[in-house]
Amino acid sequence: MLNEKKYVCKNCGATDRDRICADFLGRILGNENLALNVLDIAPSSAIKRFFSERYPFAVYKTADLYMKDVDYCLDIQNMEKIEDGKFDITICCHVLEHVKDDKKALKEFYRILSDRGLGIFLVPIDLEQEEIDEEYGCSPEENIRRFGQEDHVRKYSKTGFVDRLSEAGFKVCQLGYKWFGRKDSWDNAFTKTSVLYVVSKYEGYTESNLEQMFKNDLPRVEVTKGNNEIEYNIDGLEKQNGFISIWGWMFHKNKKDQNSAGIVILKRNDVDYYRKRFLLKERSDVQKAYGKEYLRTGIEIMIPINDLVKGNYEVSLLLTCDSVAYEIGWKQNVEV
Repeated sequence: MLNEKKYVCKNCGATDRDRICADFLGRILGNENLALNVLDIAPSSAIKRFFSERYPFAVYKTADLYMKDVDYCLDIQNMEKIEDGKFDITICCHVLEHVKDDKKALKEFYRILSDRGLGIFLVPIDLEQEEIDEEYGCSPEENIRRFGQEDHVRKYSKTGFVDRLSEAGFKVCQLGYKWFGRKDSWDNAFTKTSVLYVVSKYEGYTESNLEQMFKNDLPRVEVTKGNNEIEYNIDGLEKQNGFISIWGWMFHKNKKDQNSAGIVILKRNDVDYYRKRFLLKERSDVQKAYGKEYLRTGIEIMIPINDLVKGNYEVSLLLTCDSVAYEIGWKQNVEV
């Protein structure tokens, strides 16, 4: 699916494989407040930003064997740190071609995916190749000659890759140009041969019902009024230099939920146009002043005005805790 001329977006830095994953997820998830558990292998900054801004209620986790600043340091051939059925969405893009035993890795992905969860997979595929060519332990030069890159250990054929996914137990959907449509394919610079491989454990999973099947089984985040253990301060909201700028801080008394987060919502006509998540963290000065059970986050956002449709927007602040989103009383309107 590589688009050599339009591989990276000049505005946000997303690659074509980031864009096809984000386009798919945005279409099947919509704007609902879904309480997702997501695992991203060898994460990209674009996908991390996508979840932070569009699905801030999701618990987004990352994993890699070599990258720093990930939630799980692991080999995907053995993910024993993760319990069975933990994740609603797993994302693994351009990783399987690097590992010695991709069959073992796929079995692990099957194990950690929830019963009606979705797995997203992408690998380099040679459309002119009939079978998978693979060998572990070759020299870097031989890897380049046979597999296209010095640290690849196999080159997939299309049929071979689909067979590997099926052998692991997955039901496989191949989403290409017809599913994404002409407009989305053009807007995101997908090639005519771009295909996203989306899998599930569910026996009744098909291309036509995957959206409804998936969303029906996911818990929603309940939005309710705030409580007296939340404190916050928004120091400012103003338009300047082509941006809407919002800054301040918040903290709350609840240490049992480390995934709690401050959420800023930008809404127009009951449609969320922008969401931003800020993780609550321990800070010694806050804990010294208020108690060890308090967590704090800073809030700093700059939203490009040109990205928004003209009109009046409502800005609000939420706090998530134990799959509940608390309205904490701060709302303000801004005209674009």
